[in-house]
Amino acid sequence: MTLHIRPTEEGDLPALTAIYNHAVEQTLTTLDTDPKSLEQMARWLADHDGERYCAVTAVDDGAIVGYASLSPFAPRGGYLASAEVSTYVAPEAQGRGVGARLTRFVTDEAVRRGFTTVLGMLTANNHASQRMIERIGYEPSGAWSAIGVKHGVLIDMLMFQYRIPQNEAGFERL
Repeated sequence: MTLHIRPTEEGDLPALTAIYNHAVEQTLTTLDTDPKSLEQMARWLADHDGERYCAVTAVDDGAIVGYASLSPFAPRGGYLASAEVSTYVAPEAQGRGVGARLTRFVTDEAVRRGFTTVLGMLTANNHASQRMIERIGYEPSGAWSAIGVKHGVLIDMLMFQYRIPQNEAGFERL
């Protein structure tokens, strides 16, 4: 596998929409229950314009195999120091390290962009992503029990945090 990670482009949106909608419709890895349209994904991409928050796409031999993003953790201004990481991998590319490479890439971007922490929220049943995010250096930081329901299953959420101490002293510039 020759994986190339680059900024997400508008032309990537059909493939990214298919990857995300598979997770929505077929898995418990997201609590989203409504598939996204291309128009919704275009608005999502516009919110990840690369200045503060970013979206990147993984390409293997010309095929889009996954994507990751840094997004606001919460809409309130006091949360500007933090970002939330989201990573989605095409079903046929799972288990090949794509998710880890994407998550590491955007985590490194968070360091470069001056964030003080990156948060990852994972459903408790998503054991592969839990192992991956901990290998990258995220630490467990909490859990929400019975926070959601999807496909008739009661879902717990786990929080993971990647602190960036070298950026904490410069938080006032955010």
